[in-house]
Amino acid sequence: MGDQADQQQVRDATQPAAVAALHANAHAHIDPVLADGWSELQYVQVAVEGLTETISALCDSGTQLCCVNASVIEPLNLPRLGHVMLRGLSTDLVRADLVCLHVQLLNANEFLPVTCAVCDKLNAPMWSGIDVVDRLFAHSLTEVSGEIQGDENDDDV
Repeated sequence: MGDQADQQQVRDATQPAAVAALHANAHAHIDPVLADGWSELQYVQVAVEGLTETISALCDSGTQLCCVNASVIEPLNLPRLGHVMLRGLSTDLVRADLVCLHVQLLNANEFLPVTCAVCDKLNAPMWSGIDVVDRLFAHSLTEVSGEIQGDENDDDV
């Protein structure tokens, strides 16, 4: 009996917090073998030009095209660039309009254009591919680096 308790403590110490929370929930019955394959979702807060509130974008390594929830951008009345057929977990195709959003990380000074599919039933405000998030971070770092270099070149006269 002691061996099982020790093994459970080791398993609990090595599991991500989300999985540990699932195990702690008495109502959730999750097979521990399946739980070991779960990844924690990663989000980044972004500003979209024209929106007053920031939105949470899911960073998804499997996303080839950014997607935005239609209700989030409805007040912007953006022109449609065309449409695309999206395929997710199943073979079913979903038609989505394409728009260009201007997005920035919260500490950035400039917005970058990001083409997005507009989805009616997206389960997050926005899904963003990792490469797009990397581009936003790189641009933000370039801005900060430029500001630092500019400060170093200022001469007091």
